[in-house]
Amino acid sequence: SAASDVYKRQQQSKPFLPNLIVRTISGTESYLFFLDGPTNDVLYMKHSPEDLKRFTDAESTILWEPGEVAAAIRYQDIDAHIIATVSPNKERFHEFRKRAKMFYMPCPSELQLRLMGQIYRSTAEEQYHHSDKEIHDRVIEFGPFIRIVLCWSKYELNLFKVDRMTEIEDIVSSDQSLAKALRSQLNIMESSRGQSGMSHRLARYVVHRDATDPFGGYAKPYYEISCEEVRNEIIKHIGQSSIQVVKQQLIYFNRA
Repeated sequence: SAASDVYKRQQQSKPFLPNLIVRTISGTESYLFFLDGPTNDVLYMKHSPEDLKRFTDAESTILWEPGEVAAAIRYQDIDAHIIATVSPNKERFHEFRKRAKMFYMPCPSELQLRLMGQIYRSTAEEQYHHSDKEIHDRVIEFGPFIRIVLCWSKYELNLFKVDRMTEIEDIVSSDQSLAKALRSQLNIMESSRGQSGMSHRLARYVVHRDATDPFGGYAKPYYEISCEEVRNEIIKHIGQSSIQVVKQQLIYFNRA
């Protein structure tokens, strides 16, 4: 009946509210947030990835985050909802991708990063945290990446700059490689070697929001150059290319 169809659509549109949220690092150590009791308890435990199915069910949500060592997402025989927050490198989630819907998360704005910095400074006084000016300078030079802007040391930044310049030199080694890298939207960041598009050293995801489809902008890999430093470096190399390629790429940069 029409009434039952309306009821079904209403049920489907309701958000899923889990009784248990498991925030896990590569399926080996987890924080368990119990939401169905009189108090919201949290339990920390270490375990194997195979154990996830033993303490979760269809009323649970697993928030999977990568650890220091790359590990495939464990999902076999698990009834819980799984949300994996990983880089778009296919090695991280190749098999999982066949069964899951993929959303591309954009970087925060500089204002949001400065707010995070203020929270760090107010809650962790024993450690040094960057000022608003330092955060601004890092966004300009490296892009609005949380870990890079808020956490990395100067040593890590210097290594990053060396790797970034190597990638730029590979991309601009020929007119063909430059054109391919700038237009390889479907492959961006899926290879850490930068051979099928740009890596996170040079580009970042953005969202093209649409009021008629709130999640549509997150379902496709739109991107922009990561920061002014990278943009200026690539434009400098474009100036050394042929006139025709210069015209084509400047048109692209004016649209980006």
